[in-house]
Amino acid sequence: MFIKRRSFLVNAGIAAALTSSTARLARAQQSALPVISVADFGALPNGSDAGPGVKAAIARLPKRGGAVLHFPKGTYQFAQTSGAALLLAGFEGVTVDGSGSEFVFQGLTVPFLVRDSRTTTLRGFSIDWGRPPYSQGEIIGVDPGRRTIDVAVDSRFPVDGSEKIAAISVFEPNTGLAKRGGADIFDPTAVSSVELVRSQTLRLNLARQLPLSAGDVLVLRHTGYVAHALNFDNCVGLRIADLQIFAAPGMGAVGHYCKDVSFQHVNVLPRPGSGRMISTSADGIHFGACAGILTVDSCLVSGTGDDCINVNTGYVRLAQRLDNRTVTVAQRGLFSPAFPPRSGNLYTISDGDTFEPITTAVIGGGEISGSLETLHFLSDLPPQVRPGAILADNTQHPKLTVSNCKFPGNRARGVLGHSDVTIENCDFANQTMAAMLFVHGGYWMEGPAIDRVRIHNNRISGAQRRGLPSSAAIDIDASVRLTNEGSDRNLGISSHDIEISGNTIHDPGGTAILANSAGNLSITNNKLENTGPDAIILGKVRNVTIAENSCNPQARISVIPESANQVKFSNNTGLSV
Repeated sequence: MFIKRRSFLVNAGIAAALTSSTARLARAQQSALPVISVADFGALPNGSDAGPGVKAAIARLPKRGGAVLHFPKGTYQFAQTSGAALLLAGFEGVTVDGSGSEFVFQGLTVPFLVRDSRTTTLRGFSIDWGRPPYSQGEIIGVDPGRRTIDVAVDSRFPVDGSEKIAAISVFEPNTGLAKRGGADIFDPTAVSSVELVRSQTLRLNLARQLPLSAGDVLVLRHTGYVAHALNFDNCVGLRIADLQIFAAPGMGAVGHYCKDVSFQHVNVLPRPGSGRMISTSADGIHFGACAGILTVDSCLVSGTGDDCINVNTGYVRLAQRLDNRTVTVAQRGLFSPAFPPRSGNLYTISDGDTFEPITTAVIGGGEISGSLETLHFLSDLPPQVRPGAILADNTQHPKLTVSNCKFPGNRARGVLGHSDVTIENCDFANQTMAAMLFVHGGYWMEGPAIDRVRIHNNRISGAQRRGLPSSAAIDIDASVRLTNEGSDRNLGISSHDIEISGNTIHDPGGTAILANSAGNLSITNNKLENTGPDAIILGKVRNVTIAENSCNPQARISVIPESANQVKFSNNTGLSV
């Protein structure tokens, strides 16, 4: 019953990733780097467990000077169900060359964990799971009270009733996309228990009524944010190239406290021909509290259980002011693990109610005790810095460039960015929510404030399939809310210097561009098609230019009264104010 997966972009992305492993290996040999073959340690692509042999090969890699960990081309099975299968810790100059191989994992194994390493390259392989961390099936029965549903699970996803349900989403079997306006329940408490009532039929006992009906085709995610495919902690100079990630119980690639990272020809997508509707259970690429330059070039991200790309630094909230230079902070972002504060880093401190900046200050150091962090600044903080203020480590936020990438459809949003971001020459299609989201705020505790953003020459076709209010295909906003619904309109101007130019936005599911709490905003030379009645919505803004845009059919530019004198209009076609 599943699916005709859209392949026009997917197949092109895979073809671009299949580069010559022979040429790569020859380059390594010419540069006199030692080549360690996993085959020499018993890791063979013959169906046996490759894990012990790979670990033995890694143990022979030199810590310094560089080396190549080589996999002769084939399919490698890893039998372990937890822990890290390939751990690279404290290395410099290591390249993992898969030669176009496939690595197949089980359970909650972490395929790659790279820690405290420099100039690491991963290239030329794909990652998959023997049994994907989710199931697909059709609802064949709903009790009258809507407190139990029976799901006939496809035979390609064996079940025994022990499965946990972390999330439920309704999909379209003919397109493989999240159903337009369909239910999307991302709540592990929504299902109280699971029973196997007969072969391949699960009964979900619900903790509350859910908007699900007989005939709905579901993706049941059994995991959320665990066992990410590629994990990077405290690394410098990462290069990830020519990779495919077909599944993961968590995210595709995750990095924290890394510097200078590049992704090229990396595809996160459901395995072609498998009938699967999703790839990773959560984000495709997620980097937090990193530095330097992060580039994502010529990649394809599709079918993710959450956002395609999310790059941020975690906000922390000031808990107590101990003296004029010392504070304690708490309430760190969910996906921003605490690392020891780094002396010399520059923090922005903002008002906790409006998000308007109060001051910047350089940290002299700090310490962590449990969930509480103490920060010591090198200069006195102004009296306005009081409990409830929001702090962001601006030094731990990279300059992000996303270029020449394709996002042909996923459950949530396309790219989430914050400061120093360029998104150009990318194709977005069929996003369930926004194609690009630039929001900093108090729910996810992700920042910093939106600043120096360039969105140029992208194509968006289809967005907001979920039909959320107060959003848009390109959404720029801020929120101090502690819930994930709605938007604040009483904020100060906390985001600055944003250019949206030369983009084509077709069928955005309503509004094409929304901006709030933003200053120095330019919206020029964009082509808008088939928008809702409000093509552009402006909340609290300052110094905005809207010029040389076209819209067909005609639609409005909606501006709140207090911002009306802050917007300059010129030479727009098909847009009325």
